[in-house]
Amino acid sequence: LIVASRFHPAPLLLSLLEFVAPSRPFVVYCQYKEPLLECYTKLRERGGVVNLKLSETWLRNYQVLPDRSHPKLTMSGGGGYLLTGITVINENLKTNDCSEQKTEEPTPKKRKLQDPPARQEDIFL
Repeated sequence: LIVASRFHPAPLLLSLLEFVAPSRPFVVYCQYKEPLLECYTKLRERGGVVNLKLSETWLRNYQVLPDRSHPKLTMSGGGGYLLTGITVINENLKTNDCSEQKTEEPTPKKRKLQDPPARQEDIFL
């Protein structure tokens, strides 16, 4: 899923993520950081996504000349921000059928090692 909109991306992203299959990536582009921060916090609260990253797309070009290099002087001020992540199955969004099922107690672990055999010196003492 790739979202690039001039409007606030949070409502659009949250409604479209319902149609994205698990383990699929998504990317949201916005010129400003604040709307993506809001999306980031809403996605963290909602769940169902992992590997959330907010990064800046600004790239600095360098001019390389013999015996010297420096950033190009004709650079733009900024390029925008990206919010990326991967969708996963969210157990909280499923129905509460699992909570109605009885959970079994785990069986106690069996002892794997036996007590070491007694030494002959200990028996005769």
